[in-house]
Amino acid sequence: MITLFVLASLVVSTVFAFETTASSPSAASTPGKHWTNISYSFASDNFYALAKKTNKQLKLSKFTIPGIPGGATIDGVAVTVEGFTSGLQANVALSYDGGVNYTSALTTALTGIETINTLGGPT
Repeated sequence: MITLFVLASLVVSTVFAFETTASSPSAASTPGKHWTNISYSFASDNFYALAKKTNKQLKLSKFTIPGIPGGATIDGVAVTVEGFTSGLQANVALSYDGGVNYTSALTTALTGIETINTLGGPT
């Protein structure tokens, strides 16, 4: 049995005229009971959300992102994934309409050492 140890705290920052501060989620859900301690994914504090099996989805939501002024241009979005497990990966997709549609997933490899991986960026 492979156990995936992931702190799936996704930190999102939007960019317009200046870079905003990081935003952590305050809600999480998973279909079925494939994850334990999912609320641990809200912060980087050495408490971990744990996947009981591989290929299981964890949806993080309710990020506190400041309002975007009308006419502003978003140049990029960066998401950080903090976690560790040997030989597995995390796939990250963003929804731009409240969970109906999603972007194509970006993938980051995880290792046996806890690391922070950044997907996306200022452009």
